[in-house]
Order: sequence, then structure tokens, then C-alpha cells
Amino acid sequence: MASRFACFWVSLFAGVLLTATGGACGGSVTVAGSGGSGGGSGGCAGFPAIGACVYGCGSDAFDSSICQDGVWVCPPGTVPVDDCPAGTCSGPPLPCEVCNNGWSCAPNIACAGSCESLLCATCNGAPAGTLQIGACTCACDSTGGQYGCALAPGCCNKDIDCGDETFVPCVNNVCKPPVMGACWSDTECGANMKCSGAVVCPCSFDCNTPDMPGTCVPS
Repeated sequence: MASRFACFWVSLFAGVLLTATGGACGGSVTVAGSGGSGGGSGGCAGFPAIGACVYGCGSDAFDSSICQDGVWVCPPGTVPVDDCPAGTCSGPPLPCEVCNNGWSCAPNIACAGSCESLLCATCNGAPAGTLQIGACTCACDSTGGQYGCALAPGCCNKDIDCGDETFVPCVNNVCKPPVMGACWSDTECGANMKCSGAVVCPCSFDCNTPDMPGTCVPS
């Protein structure tokens, strides 16, 4: 559980404040820039464990271990995360995590649609193999034991994914070059206008009808 908490903060701060090594973001988690024996923390070997202590099992409030008499211990009022009963869900969940006798992974379009690389710190409960979710290809990382997604080849999530030299709208996760006198999206139409009648087969789908642009009409 402590490593899942470490993953949350490492993903949030992108490694600026914390660094994580080993396991699923966490065999050891240290404060970036600290050094020496325990970072000058009273003679303890190594470094304080980020998120190793919780203010009550199941709480979202975590703390780091402190050095006391040469031993890393949890601060008063907290307990070691590893001492909490099996199945306890402590800490804020990652985007696709749900509490089901412990954290499990339940990827869906609502939580995975942005194709984030870290959606769950565990693969428990996640579908086996590769899963296509919108424009995302999602799977379990067999080496780190985490679940995440990446933008599928040829797909897009937003207009900028289609390039920035000229405007190309992203429609149904597909880049559609503009057509003179027609439209694929409302962004191609003027004020108080909308695109009507456009048909675009979603990315990675097989459709029976070809893509057809629409026309701009009053909204």
C-alpha cells in the first residue's frame, strides 16, 4: 500500500519533489536531494520512507517515518501502512483504482480516456492482455506490475495531437484534414454555427460506411 501511495505522488509531481526506485514505484522512496546517513536525521541508516505511515488504516492522510534512537519509526498518532489489515484501501486512489478488498484496477473510458501512463499501481482486477479504450491502448506492465495506457498509433485525443503547422481537427479520435466548403467539427465553423452531418468512424474501429464531412449550419 505504501508503494501505491508513492506512485500517486510521483505521478502527481513528476519526480520534482520525490524519487522512487524499485517495485511498483516503491521498494524505496526517498526525498530528492537528501544525502548522507539518513540525511542528517539522528543517525538512522538510509532515508525516511515517504508515505510509510498512515493516520489510521483506511485514511487518506499519510506521513513519513522519522528517526528515533537510530531507528526509523512512524510519528505519534500514525501506524505503519504495512501493519494495516489485508484488504485495507489507504490513500488517494489512482485514476482507475477502486476499493474492493484492497485496491484493484478497473479501467474504463471515464478514467482511461486521456491515455495516462499510470492508471493503477496494481494490475489486480484489470483485464488480461491489451485493451483498446477510445484512442488508448492499455495493458499491464509485466515488469513493474502497474497498469497504464498510451495513445494508440494513428489515433488522437485532441486537435494538437494532429500537428501544429496547420489546423487539423481530432474527431472521434481520428485526425481529419479540413475539406474546402465542408467541416468535420464545430471548431471549423464560424460564430453561432455548428457542423452538421459529419460522419467519422472512431479510431481503431471497422465501419461499414465511409467517413463523410458535414456542413456548417446555424446553431
